[in-house]
Amino acid sequence: MFQAENTPQRSATIDAVLEVAEQTGSSPDRVAIAWAGTHGAVPIIGPRSLAQLESNLGAAALTLSAEQIARLNAASAPAGAPPRATTRAVA
Repeated sequence: MFQAENTPQRSATIDAVLEVAEQTGSSPDRVAIAWAGTHGAVPIIGPRSLAQLESNLGAAALTLSAEQIARLNAASAPAGAPPRATTRAVA
């Protein structure tokens, strides 16, 4: 399925990730990886440097609140799609 690189939905998703990163004092990559993990996904990371690897692995220590996950889910949901189920416990 082709998806355009720049859409209002993608912009909203990026804005939500950046907002949650600021709230948690974390980095956007950690937020995105931790968020993917709350949906039963095992994110595959592909760092290009040791610094990126260390940052990505920091997602394992990041706990997102139910409100933060809901914000990320809402921003990323396609129009008319049912809500995503969260499979991992959150704070």
